[in-house]
Amino acid sequence: MSREIPSVEFVNFQDIIDIIQPGESVLVEYRTSYVPEFTLKLSADYTRENGIPPLIIDDNFDTLYTLVLHLRLMGVEVNLDHAYVVKTGGEPTISEEKSNG
Repeated sequence: MSREIPSVEFVNFQDIIDIIQPGESVLVEYRTSYVPEFTLKLSADYTRENGIPPLIIDDNFDTLYTLVLHLRLMGVEVNLDHAYVVKTGGEPTISEEKSNG
């Protein structure tokens, strides 16, 4: 059964996540905002709470490090212990930042 995302500007995050099938890739387009930070937080929480294995993150040139740092500066913690991170370019990793911070 195929479900379509409602064609409105604001949709429920869970409705979007529920239609993604295992093995599919998702590209999030956004304007300048905190959309990527909160998309990371919501994705991490949703996959953990619903036992969806695993969350795979393609970290391009320290983007993940920056997103997690932005969230922490806002007082929001994100648990990525269940995620696999594929690092493509850049220097710091979240685990290095934790151990050196």
